[in-house]
Amino acid sequence: MCSEHDPYYHVIDYDLILYVGEDNFNAWTNSFAVTDEYGRPQEGISIASFLQHFDVPRDIVEANSDYYSEDQLDAIYSGDQSQINEAFCGDLAYYNPSDGQLYSIYWLSDHTAADYQAAGVPISEVERILEDASAMGGSYASLAEAAAPAAEAYALE
Repeated sequence: MCSEHDPYYHVIDYDLILYVGEDNFNAWTNSFAVTDEYGRPQEGISIASFLQHFDVPRDIVEANSDYYSEDQLDAIYSGDQSQINEAFCGDLAYYNPSDGQLYSIYWLSDHTAADYQAAGVPISEVERILEDASAMGGSYASLAEAAAPAAEAYALE
C-alpha cells in the first residue's frame, strides 16, 4: 500500500467499476505502468484519476461508495491537483500549502537537504516522516535510511 496517500486514494469501489464496465476498467488499468520508479504497483491508479477518466458524476459516487469524505470528493471534483493532494495526503507525506505538492518518504529518499529546503519542507515534517517510516519497517525503513543523510544535513542548516 502507498503511504504517500490516504489509504482510500488507490481504492475504487467495485460498484463504481461496474458503473463504467469491467472491460473498460481493465483496459484503463492496463494503460498504467506496472510499477513506478519506487516499485509501487500501478501508482497512477487512483479514485481521482478514475473519476476524471470516466467522467463519473458525483451523485453516482455518493450513491455507490462510502470510502470518500465530502472534502475528498470536493477536492476531486474541483479538478485542482493541489486540493486533491491536501485531501488525500497520507501518513508518510507532507502537504505543502505553498506549492500544493506532496513530499513523501519516497521523495525524501532520493533528494538532498538543499532540495528539502528549496521545497519548503519543514525539518519537523522530515523528522516525523522518517520516524514513522522507520517504525513501519520493511521498505519504508529502507527509504528512511536512504533519506537519513540528507535529513541530518538539513537539520544542521
